[in-house]
Amino acid sequence: MSAKVALVKGDDRAQNIIDALELIEGQLSVENKKNILIKPNLTALDNVYANTDVVVTQALIEFLNERFGEKRITIGEGSGSAFSAGKSTREVFRTFGYVELAKRYDNVILRDFNEANDFFTIPVSTVHGEDEIRVTEEYRDYDYVISLAIPKTHDYAIATLSMKNMMGLIEPSDRIKIHGLRSVSDAGCSTLIDLVPASIKHFCARHVPRRILALFRDKSTYKQNVKLIHKNLLAFFKEVKPDLAIVDGFYGMEGDGPVAGEGIKLGMAIASTDPVKADALSAKIMGFEPEEIGYLYYCHQGGVGTITLDDVVGADVNEVRKSFRPHRDYGLQRGWQYEH
Repeated sequence: MSAKVALVKGDDRAQNIIDALELIEGQLSVENKKNILIKPNLTALDNVYANTDVVVTQALIEFLNERFGEKRITIGEGSGSAFSAGKSTREVFRTFGYVELAKRYDNVILRDFNEANDFFTIPVSTVHGEDEIRVTEEYRDYDYVISLAIPKTHDYAIATLSMKNMMGLIEPSDRIKIHGLRSVSDAGCSTLIDLVPASIKHFCARHVPRRILALFRDKSTYKQNVKLIHKNLLAFFKEVKPDLAIVDGFYGMEGDGPVAGEGIKLGMAIASTDPVKADALSAKIMGFEPEEIGYLYYCHQGGVGTITLDDVVGADVNEVRKSFRPHRDYGLQRGWQYEH
């Protein structure tokens, strides 16, 4: 049976999540699951529009506890901005109210995936040749995985949604490889930047805002990156895929996402047991065509999920749709489709 994708529009952020889940409740397979992972998006240190609101996570926990009993629930994340700043994801948990949330429930714990020590590997391609990324082995311990994401523009992949949210399980120093680079110091390179010592370039790549580094980006390398990232994401999604995708679109992020953009209010929520379909609908609502986002197109072609928007239940897409201002490099990002 084709997976439904629920779309809800409303003024109550938490209730939108509940309503979306109720629309597909018959397709949820949680009854016999014992160890559930909720993967929010907590990539930023302080931008509220970049991170999953704790109110939404609480609504999901309440729904699971009421419908399926108090199973073991882990809220797990590996914050990219925390890693780059030499901080812990636990600090982000605290700042955004997740420590207090976990204290309210006996069956909920927090997990910082940036602290993982055991991994399995997935091959990827970089501008320097073939490589591999390390993914926390703990992922395989969960028998039901929920991605709780936000619709955001992205500085390489056009948009980041529920599927790409799973990158928080990758060893943080390896995440740059998904982008087709081998290290963060490869990211900011121009003729002038090449004159800067490698140690300073590495420091800047970790600590200078991405929108500033983008001004010095080597466009020829970037054009290769926006081709490689989508194929690398497909390789990742074949091994790491959520069982349930929830996109909290009460607010999204437009412009210089996924961290430095601006908030845009949609007042909607999406849920589906086909995360590719959930992301395809999210992209459509953001003003993009699903097939113009490379990793969604490849997932559809590769049988990982579908971008065909049949079985949409709930609100009318046209009543929710609001075109996001794309990333400044959107024109270059669309080049993933072209071989030359």
